[in-house]
Amino acid sequence: MNKSNIKEANEHLQKLYQRVQDLESTVQEQAEAMIRKDEEAGEALRELGRSKDREIAELRKSLEASEVHVQHLMGSCRDKDAQILQLKQRSRILEEVCQELPSLEIVVGALRKTPLSPGMPGSRHASGFDQGVAANSEGGSPLPVEGEQEAGKPGEHLQNNISRNFSISDDDDERHLP
Repeated sequence: MNKSNIKEANEHLQKLYQRVQDLESTVQEQAEAMIRKDEEAGEALRELGRSKDREIAELRKSLEASEVHVQHLMGSCRDKDAQILQLKQRSRILEEVCQELPSLEIVVGALRKTPLSPGMPGSRHASGFDQGVAANSEGGSPLPVEGEQEAGKPGEHLQNNISRNFSISDDDDERHLP
């Protein structure tokens, strides 16, 4: 081989060696860049996981609060349903009493006209019948007694007294509910 071929081969090897060095340097830089990107992607993925965990925890708290609120509302609804049922029963009883009111007025009128002697068992005076019939159960004004007549229709005072003494609001107090 001659000197010019050797020189050319050396220059070619030198260029080839330089090219390999450049490629190795490029590969090293790319490898480092990929490692950094992998680390950044891993950190972003971990942060995303933490963010989702926080969001799930907040949603669970909100769900628990909503469930407690729903339970409270359901309990309130059950209480109101029970109260409605109780008021319907009372209303039905009151309607039945109001339907029987004319008959009761006739019976009370007949009892007032019945002469009973004082001191006999079952006597109006001995049992306090006059006072019981003459005053309402809450100590209100007395009803007309035998021989007394109020202005208006007969029995009107009794009707007014019954409706005046009946009050749903007396039982609305929650302390009376079971």
